[in-house]
Amino acid sequence: MLLIVFSACKKDRVSVDVVDLSRPQSDYIYSSIAQLGNAFFIAGGSRWSASSLLRLNANYQLTEISLDVNDQQKGLYGVDCLPDGHIAAVGYEGQLYVSDDSGKSWRIQRQIESKPYQDIAWLTTDSVLIVGGISFNKGLILKKFDMASTRNPGF
Repeated sequence: MLLIVFSACKKDRVSVDVVDLSRPQSDYIYSSIAQLGNAFFIAGGSRWSASSLLRLNANYQLTEISLDVNDQQKGLYGVDCLPDGHIAAVGYEGQLYVSDDSGKSWRIQRQIESKPYQDIAWLTTDSVLIVGGISFNKGLILKKFDMASTRNPGF
């Protein structure tokens, strides 16, 4: 994985820091990043065979987050954080993972049907907006309430 951090001190100059964050899973694709304090959460994996959620700290130390609740092992495409430590990640076939403690523990929210979730955004601490779709099917926009529940969200 390659991380590029941009910063600008003048309008006509941009410095770029490039840090190689090599991963043994070279076939993984990482597609979403969200910030929580000094940490970044990065969602990705392999569409059909693996979920991957990474945490990058301020010293560029990268750790894999164990999603022990993951029984589908499909790629993750979106992640979002709230300043109070709520984190949500979504992925292929309707995966929706939630943490209320800055990523220390995770739970899955089961869905009735498989949906191709692509990204997520917190609206409040108990509601999110999810977008998705695939190239040969309709897109979707979903609003989910009751994020504290592990029950079916009832989309």
